[in-house]
Amino acid sequence: MTETSTSSKRSLPKFIGCFLVMVVLVVIDQWTKVLVLRDLAGGKVVTPLPGILQFRYVENTGAAFTNDKCTDMTKWGELPYLAAAGEAKIALRNANPGLKVWAVAADGTRLREIPAAYEGGAYRFTARIAAGEGANAPTMVYELAAR
Repeated sequence: MTETSTSSKRSLPKFIGCFLVMVVLVVIDQWTKVLVLRDLAGGKVVTPLPGILQFRYVENTGAAFTNDKCTDMTKWGELPYLAAAGEAKIALRNANPGLKVWAVAADGTRLREIPAAYEGGAYRFTARIAAGEGANAPTMVYELAAR
């Protein structure tokens, strides 16, 4: 028997072992994806260790940023958008008093009127992102309109 054929016979078990490890990893990967889609769909949260470990399903739908801190957005991406719960004080300059601020769904449907004050030539209101459904669904889209 030549040295080459002996070397080939010894590398075959290594190849089979590596191949089996790869197959097992692919199966585990696909299995965890199925579990995530089944158990975390629709914004569900799984918290196995409260205050320490929490699982959520999120997708990057094409949003792009110009820096590592994700503070300068160059592309919004596609719906659905992911936003952390929180709030922001908004001031929209406008020369037309008497308008109303509306929270709007992604399809343009008005969800609810937002309490706003017109002061110093600007509409001031608080935009809140929090859990809710129906008319109280979270939104990042607002409309300023006469009626």
